[in-house]
Amino acid sequence: MPDAAINVATLVNKINDDYTLAGNHLKAIMKEWHFGHNLLNGFPTEAVLALEQLKASNKHHTIGLIGPSRLEEYALGLDGNALSELFGPAATAEDSRNLNMTEVGALMDSVISAMDGGATNDSDLKPVPIDKLEFNKLPEHWCGLIRSGIQNAPYVAAFIGQHHDPEAGMKIAAAFNERYRVLRLEGLDPGVIMDRLYEGITGVGSVTTQRQVAAHALLAHLFESCDIFEREAESTAS
Repeated sequence: MPDAAINVATLVNKINDDYTLAGNHLKAIMKEWHFGHNLLNGFPTEAVLALEQLKASNKHHTIGLIGPSRLEEYALGLDGNALSELFGPAATAEDSRNLNMTEVGALMDSVISAMDGGATNDSDLKPVPIDKLEFNKLPEHWCGLIRSGIQNAPYVAAFIGQHHDPEAGMKIAAAFNERYRVLRLEGLDPGVIMDRLYEGITGVGSVTTQRQVAAHALLAHLFESCDIFEREAESTAS
């Protein structure tokens, strides 16, 4: 999975600025300072050299680097309460059984209002392949969330059918189909694509359980309708 394009000069400036800021605010107590990053494809050489320069100039502090693996290790070492405070609550099966249609409506209206124009999408009435989750190679956690969301997908479809805008369903389908195609062209992994689609609905940051369930239901509806991800395995797609 490729990282997004990085402005190395901006990254180097951030390293120096963050260290200076931490040193000024925590001067009396700071003994160590570590720069955290989420770059999966490695840390740029120029940024590594900037850290080495900080080490050489500030020997009174232990200076280091924390990447995705160490961040994950730290996160998984936290207890449930700490994880909930850090990432927000996680939707449960009980939450999924209590779909809030007001949240679904708010998410749909947000998607529609963000669209540039009146894009439409023809309905695809062919049956959904039973192995669509598998041949699209979605990670297991997303397979579970989509399967959970599918139980609420009929409610989403009914809500769309009764929406005050008769073209709401087509507009949303077209918007997400376009988003999916753009993300796929970027060469992103299926799980990352689904993450981006989800974040496009909910926003980034802590999300209420009601909104999580509504977003999962909307994505499941779009997945079942074949508006996002592929209907056929690439080897058999025409």
